[in-house]
Amino acid sequence: MKELISSKQQETMTSLDLRDLINAARVEHGESKVENGHLLKRIEDELEGELGVSKIFRHPQSGAEMRYYDLTRDQCTLVGMRESKGVRRSVLEKLKAVESVVVAAPIERSKAREVIEDGMAIAALFEVPTHYAQIETVKEARRLTGVDYSPLLLQSPAQDDVSDDDVMLEPSKLAPMLGLASGTEANRLLSAIGLQKRVKGQWEPTSKGKSLCQRHSWVKGDKSGYNFKWNLKTVKELIS
Repeated sequence: MKELISSKQQETMTSLDLRDLINAARVEHGESKVENGHLLKRIEDELEGELGVSKIFRHPQSGAEMRYYDLTRDQCTLVGMRESKGVRRSVLEKLKAVESVVVAAPIERSKAREVIEDGMAIAALFEVPTHYAQIETVKEARRLTGVDYSPLLLQSPAQDDVSDDDVMLEPSKLAPMLGLASGTEANRLLSAIGLQKRVKGQWEPTSKGKSLCQRHSWVKGDKSGYNFKWNLKTVKELIS
């Protein structure tokens, strides 16, 4: 995050970071992104009398200027509550995730950073796409240390403008892109076109499918495991 800091009273976040969280949630729920100016008007209406002086952020590349406010966790929550029901819940979850990074013990953050740095270095040796390496190393850091840096991925340039050739999706995310209802249906399709098969109760890529997928770690609560992400462009071509 650009301005996420710890204070003696309460963590603060810039309205620019809050905008990014809200927009990520809006995209997840099929809603259009909110512009910075519109969000500022909403913030000023919701938090009238509570705000400090607005500040200016200058983009390091383009030089474009954007006005923003520093907001407390509670203020971010109040602004997020003005979103639709689904977006509101998603924003609150993302705020909690960001807060968990801030309050994590320094030694845990240090270990998480080491895991990510080591993972990215190894990924570079094998020429793994940067956007994918970032996602996987952040997940591994969360599994090993409990520190979740996934909200920070929203700020990474490598996560923007990923070419179709590099889009890799696990079955649950692949399904809607193929007009299917669920990850189960996507797995059945991948099997039907000869890309994977069942081995001892688990899906494994076939010789045909190995070059089209990447092994993918997942973490959910206290559980973790592996599945596979598939190249969206190639799968679409195979079923067209």
